[in-house]
Amino acid sequence: MPSQSNKTSAVGMYYFLLILLAGLRVIITQPKGCPAFFDCNSYLAMMQSIAYDPNIAGHHAMRVLPVLLANGLSYLGFSDEMAFRILSGGGYVAFGVLLFWFFQKCSLKSWVAFGFTLLCLAANEAIRIPLVLVYQTCDMFTYLFIILMFYCSLTRQTTSLFVLSMLSILTRQNLLILGVASLLYCYSQTKQRRVFFYTAVLITAYSFLQSYYHATSTFTALLQPPAGFFTFSHLWFVVIDSKVLELFVPLLPFLLLYAKSMIQLMLRYWHLTLYMAITIGQPFLGYHMTGNNFARIALQGVIGLYLLAGMASAQYQWSKAQIMLFLGYALLIYTTWGITYRLGIMVLFSVVFVWMLFKQHRQSSSLLSSNIQRLNA
Repeated sequence: MPSQSNKTSAVGMYYFLLILLAGLRVIITQPKGCPAFFDCNSYLAMMQSIAYDPNIAGHHAMRVLPVLLANGLSYLGFSDEMAFRILSGGGYVAFGVLLFWFFQKCSLKSWVAFGFTLLCLAANEAIRIPLVLVYQTCDMFTYLFIILMFYCSLTRQTTSLFVLSMLSILTRQNLLILGVASLLYCYSQTKQRRVFFYTAVLITAYSFLQSYYHATSTFTALLQPPAGFFTFSHLWFVVIDSKVLELFVPLLPFLLLYAKSMIQLMLRYWHLTLYMAITIGQPFLGYHMTGNNFARIALQGVIGLYLLAGMASAQYQWSKAQIMLFLGYALLIYTTWGITYRLGIMVLFSVVFVWMLFKQHRQSSSLLSSNIQRLNA
């Protein structure tokens, strides 16, 4: 009993540290006003009414859940800005808590789970956009839905997954893909026929929302690349101009070290892989329209890779020295956003980590050789 109590206290300490670190980031981040021609103008207009309005972009109008929650806070006396700030900031803290909880469920050691949680919370500067432009609450809520829906699919909780999927399409359109794919994944594992009913209801509800808010034309336009898109020169321009590679920098060492395990996990959990591929690929196709929004949109797919990398790490034994090195790396990544600095830290971490693995391998080989010689003697 005492050992169980100590373990519970230790886990509680990690949650406290995460809430403290994430909470401090929320507090010190200064929100900015809503820029012209940005999504937040639609959400502010929706605070007056969520009914169809031809002056509000249809794909924005479909994201009613954050607006409804903000309206609830406004009834308590909070201003519109403060209501959205509470939701966005609270969503960021909840994201950290859910990440650690998820990694714990995946059998990661607490310190390793803590480190991967910090990497996710600082995956890219785009993750801070909802903290600066607080009306982008739907972006922060998307990360929460990804974790919960993926976990429900892993545990075959089809009813909970269906409820989350229904709520998710009121937050972000691309979550329909994860919802449908996750339900079909659950069917492949459980053969429960009710999954088809859930899927049909989900697609019907989404179709109704898209029709009511006249969002079909925008959705279609975002999937139609301009002429000359599929040329090497243009694709290279998009890769460089969008800075997509920066999304992967903190994770790159693990993508290389755990490549085999990552591929196996991506094939096993094909529903998450499908969502990641479409969510990352769509901003490429619509880059002529999304432009500077690329990182903000694509990160919602890339975050799935961070989850899989954490899951892959559970298959390996971490020494105390490796854990301490990783924690230092995660904290350094968490406390900075400069890409040059991050690249330097990533390279240094990779070199030292690989050296540790090589040293560990040599020690294991030496021990094995000694045991064989002892047996032969």
